[in-house]
Amino acid sequence: MAREYGADHAVSSGPGASDDIREITRGVGARFVLDCVGIDATLATAVAALSWGGRLAMVGAGGGSVPFDFFKEPPGAQLVTSLNGGSVALMEVVEMAALGRIKILVDRYPLSAAKQAYDDFEHGRLIGRAVLIPTATQVADEDATASSSIAATTAGA
Repeated sequence: MAREYGADHAVSSGPGASDDIREITRGVGARFVLDCVGIDATLATAVAALSWGGRLAMVGAGGGSVPFDFFKEPPGAQLVTSLNGGSVALMEVVEMAALGRIKILVDRYPLSAAKQAYDDFEHGRLIGRAVLIPTATQVADEDATASSSIAATTAGA
């Protein structure tokens, strides 16, 4: 899929990804890595793929961390977190989407398949973002439960 969108090279995620990146770059490594997941495994791969003076931008908030070790990180490497781009960048993204220049990839699951969605995420089977969609019955049940809780709280006050 990456090649369909203009990538010169495509690397599958997994334990060997950083080695593949080093091979493609003739041992240099990547000058810039964007981690959109942010879990320990993806961050470890990102650091292992960095070149000297490379920059890792952590956008994903998956709860992972990057242990700092002076002798394991590439010299001069930088770790930055996302600043969200602000409202001007957001307006540019919305405009690009309206023009059809951005394709949003989504894997949709019924709410009852949440466990399967997580399993697909954990094992790298997602193509885009996983989105859980409640059925009309689930939404009505949640609304009824919330209404009952409000009524019970109000009655007891």
